Order: sequence, then structure tokens, then C-alpha cells
Amino acid sequence: MNVFGERINEPDTVYFLSLPQYPKDSLIIDLKEAVERGEILTEPIREDKTLYPEAVELRPSDYIVALIKIGTLTYTDEVIQVYAKNLKDRAQTSDDIDDPREFQRQRATLLAKLKAAVEKFDLDRVYYLRHKVITRGYDSKRSGYAWEPGVDGPLPQPYIVGEEAIRPHFFTEKKVPFISVPTDRAERFEKRTDTQGMGMQAFYVKSYIRIVPGRFYVADQPPIYIIPVNYLGLDAYEFPHCAYYHLGSSKTEEVHYCP
Repeated sequence: MNVFGERINEPDTVYFLSLPQYPKDSLIIDLKEAVERGEILTEPIREDKTLYPEAVELRPSDYIVALIKIGTLTYTDEVIQVYAKNLKDRAQTSDDIDDPREFQRQRATLLAKLKAAVEKFDLDRVYYLRHKVITRGYDSKRSGYAWEPGVDGPLPQPYIVGEEAIRPHFFTEKKVPFISVPTDRAERFEKRTDTQGMGMQAFYVKSYIRIVPGRFYVADQPPIYIIPVNYLGLDAYEFPHCAYYHLGSSKTEEVHYCP
């Protein structure tokens, strides 16, 4: 049997972990899948120097907060609703907020929470966005991977619940054309992923930004609200969690994109 109770031909190793001090909690681990996803370390954690270890992740609800902070949005009912739909810790569903009577019951609480978040939001702080990039093959002469971003630019398209009403978009005039990765690190990565010598590689990155105050949006249906940022650089990793298996770091260069 596998972890789902299905009969299989090959034996499957599954670990059940628990701790006496947490009797109500347990963890089930599919060893093979956990290793493949980088959830279990198969080599010592490297003490690589990352660009901005103090950076904080920018989450969907923060996009609305940032747009208010820089003066692009105001505290309208529509803005409050979109903010509420993207709160990570809220118990209500989107349908609850879409109901006019339910929204009015929660409006004062949500508005207070949004105002507090805007007040606390620090424009001087470095934030990061997690996303996936596709690079060219390894360049042994330059020790790294060339990366040419697509038509959308070097930063990910921010997805939020309620983008039919408010569609954010990051804008920068910088990019990272080359991701530096030491040769021995690249060899281990390509062996683990069975991609040695291939012309393309897939990385997961933390892209570091500072939000630049400004007030403008691109007229469209729905409007595209621009979040202008100073793109600082990135750290590349093997897995989506961007916590271990660090590959390399690179800072940005100037380039011009049209929003």
C-alpha cells in the first residue's frame, strides 16, 4: 500500500512522525517525494551569503496596502473587499465578502485592519517575490546561467483574488541578465535534476525589490495599477520554498521596459 491506501507493485517507504509533547499532531512523510521536492535535505545546509537576508516576502494582500501607501488607491469599498479576499489568515470565504450585507457587517473591522497595515507598511524595507525562471544552459567561461526575461519583464505577474476589479503590475527598468553559480554547485544541481548539459534550466528565485512612491495606472478594462519598484537583484534556489539549496546570487542592471 502507498500513503493513500492504494495497492502498488513496488514497496513504498512512508514515515509517521510524532512527538509526546504534541500528542494531537503527527506528520506523514512520503520519503521519495519529500526528497524530490527538497523537503528533506540530502546534503549539509550551505552557509551561502544571500543578498538581503533581512528581506520580507511581499504577499497578495500587501499589494493593495502598497498601492494605498504610494497614493494610487484610496479606501473605497471595492479596495477594502479586494484586500479582505487576499488576507492569508481570514476565516471568511470570498463569497461572504461579496454579499453586500455581510460586507457591511465586517466593513469597519476590515477598514481598521487595512489602515493599520498601511500605517505599518515600510517603503524603505527590502521585500522579495518568489517565482520561477527559465535560463539558458550553463556557461562555464562565465560561471553561471544567462537569463533573458520574457515580454512581461523580469518580475512575476502579481496574482490576487479580485483582479477583475484591481489588477496590480510591477514595473522596473532593471533586470538580471546573468545568474552567477559556481561550477561545482551547478554540477551538483544538474546531476540531482538529471539535466546535465541541457540548453535550458529552471530555477526558483527570490527577487528583491524596494517600492518607489508614485501615482499612476495604465487605463484598461479593468485598470492596471502599476507598482513601481527598484529591482535590486535575486537569489536562485533549486526548489520553490527558496529556503535551502541556494545556487547563486546576482544584482540588477539597467534596462528599459514599457509598462
